[in-house]
Amino acid sequence: MFTFALLIACGSEPAVPAPPVAAPPAVTPAPPPVLDAAALEATANRVLAPSPEETRLVLERAGITSDVAALVPKRTFRFDTADKDVVAVRTGVLMSDTVLTLTSSTDEELAARLEQVHAGLTAMGAGKGLLDTVSSLSAQTRNKGISRPDLLRALDETVSMAVPEQGVGPDDRTGPLLQAGAWLATIHVAATSTLASGKLDAAGPLFHQKPVVDWFLGYLATDAAQRAPDALLVQLEATLRTLSELAGKTTFTAEDIKQIEDATGKLLSLV
Repeated sequence: MFTFALLIACGSEPAVPAPPVAAPPAVTPAPPPVLDAAALEATANRVLAPSPEETRLVLERAGITSDVAALVPKRTFRFDTADKDVVAVRTGVLMSDTVLTLTSSTDEELAARLEQVHAGLTAMGAGKGLLDTVSSLSAQTRNKGISRPDLLRALDETVSMAVPEQGVGPDDRTGPLLQAGAWLATIHVAATSTLASGKLDAAGPLFHQKPVVDWFLGYLATDAAQRAPDALLVQLEATLRTLSELAGKTTFTAEDIKQIEDATGKLLSLV
């Protein structure tokens, strides 16, 4: 601008206007990537259900401070003659029990539960790596060689490891039933605790899990003709159907939560 003003003041030739600046070429935005529906569904279902520790934390944050461990009974299962589907549900229940009682159990009690979990996973056909991990956790617990937070993380990961259409070993496809057993055992404790506290508002994130329930129902339906007509598995389906009806609600009354407690309790009475 200073040079342009000086030229006019000196009576010089009129300045030639600068050529217009060309606008940058329009850039055509790249088309959005094609969404792989199958991949998205697999990712969404990678963890089928909230783990026992996640549920316990929801209770704690909601101010429901009852001793959830006191609601977990001592159970002893035999796995040598049971159907694999039944074994998977029972092993899941044991995993839930182990996580929920972790902070209040003695080392000996925890190690004993872990040994039962190992027996269940063995009967399910778990791979050597997983079995060695659980065996190591049990031994470290007995020898006070692992902290409770580290043990909790390891167990929580084990409960959440089963993904759709997969199992705990190369020949096992019952892994999701392990998660179903763990989740339903935890939900039973959550329902009992919520009713005792009277803080029904906490029920939303705990029980509003219709996609989870319906996925488990769909899994049960995939090979229903080949599944043994065991009373536990019959009740598992009945329990899931009850929860599916209730899980779509936006709010939960005390009667709703009592139904959840009763339905899960019937299942646990058969494990």
